[in-house]
Amino acid sequence: NPFDGEIHPLPEKERMLLNELYGLTGSELARNRVGWSPSLRRVLYPILGPRGEALGLVARSYVGAKPKTLNFWEDDSLHIHFPNQHYPQNERVILVEDIVSSIRVARYAPCAALLGVNLSQQDALFLSRRFREAVLFLDPGADRQAFDVARKYGLLFRNFKVKTGSKQDPKDLPEERLAEVVKNEY
Repeated sequence: NPFDGEIHPLPEKERMLLNELYGLTGSELARNRVGWSPSLRRVLYPILGPRGEALGLVARSYVGAKPKTLNFWEDDSLHIHFPNQHYPQNERVILVEDIVSSIRVARYAPCAALLGVNLSQQDALFLSRRFREAVLFLDPGADRQAFDVARKYGLLFRNFKVKTGSKQDPKDLPEERLAEVVKNEY
């Protein structure tokens, strides 16, 4: 079924699933405007810019539909998600792959989701104007891509660090471990 263009309230079943899988709270889901598409049968994660403006949408299936995620873009501006808060100029940002990881990491530090393992030149320039330092904290198995991004854009920042060696995706880390990792990196 095609996407009908409407974001419906997140059904209780999906809300409970996201809480069980990732510990996302109702207030975090509301701040990030997470919703539901009955036509796609997917959770909808709006892609939010630094001022909370909608840049696009990620439709994610949790029941095995292929592809697992579908991305919809408003335009060709930024392809980065800033979770649930407006960021003033900050010293450092933690960059993760996905929206759920960014919501969890943002509990402890400024964070943005790359929506994958790549970073465009436009997005790198935007980030370097807002943040002097960046820590790239990608999912396990993405070290090569992380170092490619660091090699390509690291000089845009005063300090650009790659967090390696994690055995778990940031969104899957136990809360205490996530807090410790972010504190150590931030």
